[in-house]
Amino acid sequence: MQITITNGTVPTITEVLVPNKGYMRPASVTVTGATSSYTRSSGTLVLSNPQASVSVTAVAIKATIELYLDDLDFAAGTYEITAKSVGAGYLDSDASNAVSYTAVSFPKATVTGLGNSDPSTVTFARDSGFPTSFDTWTDNYGNVFIKIPTMYRRVLATSKGQITSFAISTGKMDGYEVYPVFKYDRIILPYVYIGVYCYNSTSTASSTGSGSATVYFGNARTMARNVGTGYQQYDVHFQKLFQDLALVISQNVNFNDGTGVESYLGIHNLDGRIWVDGIARPASLAWLVCYDPSKYVNEPTASTDGYYQLSYVASYSSAVTNVRMLGYDINHEFINYPTAAITNTLYDSYYCDKYSGDNYSVSVVSTNVGGTDSIYGLWHTTYGSRNESLRARLCYRPISS
Repeated sequence: MQITITNGTVPTITEVLVPNKGYMRPASVTVTGATSSYTRSSGTLVLSNPQASVSVTAVAIKATIELYLDDLDFAAGTYEITAKSVGAGYLDSDASNAVSYTAVSFPKATVTGLGNSDPSTVTFARDSGFPTSFDTWTDNYGNVFIKIPTMYRRVLATSKGQITSFAISTGKMDGYEVYPVFKYDRIILPYVYIGVYCYNSTSTASSTGSGSATVYFGNARTMARNVGTGYQQYDVHFQKLFQDLALVISQNVNFNDGTGVESYLGIHNLDGRIWVDGIARPASLAWLVCYDPSKYVNEPTASTDGYYQLSYVASYSSAVTNVRMLGYDINHEFINYPTAAITNTLYDSYYCDKYSGDNYSVSVVSTNVGGTDSIYGLWHTTYGSRNESLRARLCYRPISS
């Protein structure tokens, strides 16, 4: 910008230089024909003792500010972001590219005392605003789902190789990790969808009403994929989300209290064995997990593409037992499967769930959340051969191909 003053009759002139949008205040100002003083922080230029002609030349610097948020791992929520830009020698000395942010607090639910010998010592806390029910959604094919928004979990305490306390939050906060089922590539999905019903057909993944059709493991997977992009059969990651939500919402470690649970949180057909994909226990008894539904296969091994071997091994007993401990691998903290069981009917561990530990090579784990026996529940685990025909559940993640 340039200011020209002729026939100076005013002894002192004060001008505030205001740059156009997208520009920064000039780093310096050149003045001829007058005494001058320029303060950049306020943009104030003071002229005194003007001569007949005064020339003021100031160049405003174009400001290009780029703020990259990818590495901050933001999730759905409201954030207040403060940023300072950088320039090639034109900014004030205190300027930097530092970024700070403060997240709005999100409702959470907490469980403490897991794994104790006395289930009555387990305590729960739940903030106002933490969801206790979920909306339903029907896709274009008539399949019915419950719609679960993004959830995060923080492990608060561990003991003897298992989680003893954790919290679930509806938004990203320090120390909280998003449930794997919401991850796709570098994207955090805003919702995932769990089928309300099991398949009601032996030839398609139709889940339009209460279903009890039984299908082979691999067929169930293919049928789900055939529905379209983002569709899959129920897997270990959907199961973990349901298990943790059911625990903190019901606030009961003995989930079904021996009465049998056919439905919970809007999900029906919980009273029978269903396939769980993405998790396996080969003959080595070492648990294997996969995070990419497109790589799920029957009977994986530790060398199968996409599968990871956990740091703990499965429990084994020739008899039907009760779950005593769930494993915890810090590198796969959301995969918590039985590592110890006890052969009696007493509820001496908080899980109170049946565990069938057949010692043969299996490709899948099946589960029965709501059996009529009091030892069925959220962590009930049995094994199934891919040659068995069991029920299956359709799920959906809103991803693009």
